[in-house]
Amino acid sequence: MKFLILLLIVVGVSFASSGDKYYFNMKKHAFEYYDHGKEKQAIVYVKSFLKSYPKNIRAKNLLAVFYYWQGQKDQAKKLLTDILKVEDFKPAKKLLAKIDKSYHPKTFSRKSNNSVEKDLDYMLKYVGKNPENIADRKFLVNYFISVNDTKRAIAMAKEILRVNPDDIEMLSFVKKEGVVTPEKSITPVQSAQTKDEAIAILNDYYQANSYDRFINLYKALNDKREYIPSYIHLQALNAAVSLHKYPLAKKILLENNFEPSVHLQEFKELIDQKLKLANLYLVD
Repeated sequence: MKFLILLLIVVGVSFASSGDKYYFNMKKHAFEYYDHGKEKQAIVYVKSFLKSYPKNIRAKNLLAVFYYWQGQKDQAKKLLTDILKVEDFKPAKKLLAKIDKSYHPKTFSRKSNNSVEKDLDYMLKYVGKNPENIADRKFLVNYFISVNDTKRAIAMAKEILRVNPDDIEMLSFVKKEGVVTPEKSITPVQSAQTKDEAIAILNDYYQANSYDRFINLYKALNDKREYIPSYIHLQALNAAVSLHKYPLAKKILLENNFEPSVHLQEFKELIDQKLKLANLYLVD
């Protein structure tokens, strides 16, 4: 009995000294900083916690994640390596693997030009026979980018978008390369009255802040490739952000060439930040 009590005391002291008791509250506040665009304050906040609890592995991993999101891969890698020397911490292993992969992107074997050409020819034939295979097409896009063959990378990205027009990664890539995605073919509405009624209903939903209903009707019209006025797309963007549907908001941004504005720029930054924070599997 005395041994059990002593063991509980030792475990309790160890738990307190590592700071795990206070970590999750600290993590919540750190994300609040990061969520509101105060990335530096978030990093300083975690560092301050680590001064009090230098052995806290979760806090070190959180700091590494923030560094990674800020593009400071070397600092993140150092922290993750230190963590894994002490413990086989899965979130740290995942992030370290992701960083290492970014340093050494997957490429075809470089044994010889003939070998590369054979691999490439095989892959192209394979995806040609498997039109729904997006994963291998994305691999080919990355390969073409790695060898500076932008033309073929864009062509392959377009193939992916024909299979999945909502692929945000490929939409971002082709837009970055200045490629205008094909306009959606407009399906004629049954009558002008039907179209006007749909737009009127959308306006009513939006004015009443019924964003769920607004988004459902908007998506239905968009999927049918009906004509939707530009201001309705803007309303949809605002509704999607209000409902925290950030992938949808990103898709709306990529599909529409909105006039630049301060408000739109703030939306873009918020959406990108939220999508970045969605990678919470990197944090325990």
